[in-house]
Formats: sequence, C-alpha cells, structure tokens
Amino acid sequence: MVIKIFVVTGGFIGIGILLYAILSSVYLFKHTIMRPKRTYPIETKKMPRALYVDRMIKSAAWFSSQNPELVTIRSYDGLKLSAYFLPAAEGEDHSRNSILLMHGYHSSGLRDFACIYEFFHNKGWNVLLPDERAHGNSEGNYLTFGIRERFDTRDWARYLDKRVCGKQQLWIMGISMGASSVLMSLDEGLPATVCGAIADCGFTRPYEMIRCSIRRDYHLWSLPIMGIANLFGRIISGFDFKEYSVPEALKYNRIPVLFVHGRKDDFVPFEMSKENYAACTAPKMFLETNTVHAISFVAETERYTAAITEFLDTCCGSV
Repeated sequence: MVIKIFVVTGGFIGIGILLYAILSSVYLFKHTIMRPKRTYPIETKKMPRALYVDRMIKSAAWFSSQNPELVTIRSYDGLKLSAYFLPAAEGEDHSRNSILLMHGYHSSGLRDFACIYEFFHNKGWNVLLPDERAHGNSEGNYLTFGIRERFDTRDWARYLDKRVCGKQQLWIMGISMGASSVLMSLDEGLPATVCGAIADCGFTRPYEMIRCSIRRDYHLWSLPIMGIANLFGRIISGFDFKEYSVPEALKYNRIPVLFVHGRKDDFVPFEMSKENYAACTAPKMFLETNTVHAISFVAETERYTAAITEFLDTCCGSV
C-alpha cells in the first residue's frame, strides 16, 4: 500500500514537472524567440540609461532628418530584410569608409546606435543601419540569437560592398545580439573589403544566453525548459540553440576585432566578452567600461571614440 502511494505520488509529481516544463517552454518561446510585439523604446525612466535619453532622442531625430534611403535585400532563406542607408555628407562616391551597424535583441538601430551613427557620419563615412530579422521593417517571425542573423550580417556586408563598388574599406559593428551576430559572421565569407569588427557587449553562445535569461528575467527552472524549448525551436523555426557559437566562429578568424563591454552589465554577463576575446585568434583590443548594458558609447564617449580611433589606426593605418 505504501509503495503504491509512493508510485502514485511520484507519478503526479512527474506529470506536474512535465506540464510545468511544457507550459514554461511555450511561454519562453513566445516571448523570447517570436517576433516582439514592440521593441525597447529610446525613452526610459530606468537609471542609468535615463541620464542619456535626451541625447539619444536628439541623435535619433537627427538621423531621421537626414532622409536616409530605405533599402532591402532578400535573405538566404527568403525573407525581405530592410535597412536605412545614409551616405557620407560629401557623397558616397567620395567616402573611403562605410560601416554596417547591427542592433540588439528586441531593439532597433535608432535606439542602440544613437550617437554612434552620428559619430561615423561626421567622420565622413557611409552608414548602413538594418532592422534585424523579425524586427522593424524586416520580415521574419522568429529571431535566432545570431544563428541566422550571422548570414544576414554577411549579406548586408556584401550589399554594402557592391553598393560602393568594392572600392572602400568596410567595417561591421554590433551591439548585444547584434555583436554576437557580427562575430559569428566573421567565419561566413565576408567581402575582402571588410577591415575590422566592433563587438559591443556580445554574448558567447545562444544556448547560454537564453538559459541566463530564463533564470534572471523569468525566474524559471532552466534544466527541463531548455531542452523542450530547443525542441520547439527545431520543429517550429528550424534552428537549434546549440547550432553555432561565437567562440567557434572566432577560432579561425583573421579579421581584427575591438571588443567592448561594461563591467556593470546586468543583461549580458561581462565575462562572456572576455571569453570571446580569449577565443579570438585575430588582432584584437578590449575596452572595458564602467557602464551597464549597451550604453558604453554615450556614457564614456571620449574613451570609446579614442579606442575606435586606435583600433582603426592599428588595422589599416590612419583613416
């Protein structure tokens, strides 16, 4: 009788755990992988980002006032991807440099690169600001934490190379998920004109980043959920959380990389950029700032621009 009670109780507990894992996985997939209903706004009252909001809003308004050209490409898997192209002030044919800027998770280029696109444009560069797949004007129902976005990064770089007739130096930069997308793209046949990459607060592996988010943001038990959510990912959206990672891409990379990360980052662990830096076999630099997630440029502009200048000079001489 006692054994029977234990068996029945154990069965109910097992079913309960399974239901918890399935329902939590559905919730996770819906809120983490599927196209967000809305992206993070520039406006926020959360400190310390709130300290820089006015400056960021003015920069975004400036970018829009330049009447950038809306351009599109077709992704390798058939999605229509959109971006804004802002030519150098003196005309794109006269600029020696162009930069591709890939934004982060549930965000936008206007938000993540506020002040940064202005900085490069003022240097006389062409700027390409895409909407990542499943964000903004770009098609797609699922985002993949860089696994598919790495091919989008490659294809935008090829578009930019063709746009400037292969006669300019190209640079690629990403923030957060965009940084990981950029780093993963370094092993995907980028144009020879790509001289370097800037990776600001990128993570190491999609699987680890999602697991970190489950524990921190959703307060869920990650052990059974990750396996089921990954199964959903393979069946519904056709990708595996463990399919690829930044350290894998950097193992044989030869494109120079500037890594940037804030020591106080509470979204992507600072140690992830350190691991990426250690994995990189190409010429590299590391800028550690005293900031939270994705605001290093606006919070420590002088140090950041000095690091960029040093990085550019190291890669290709004075530009």
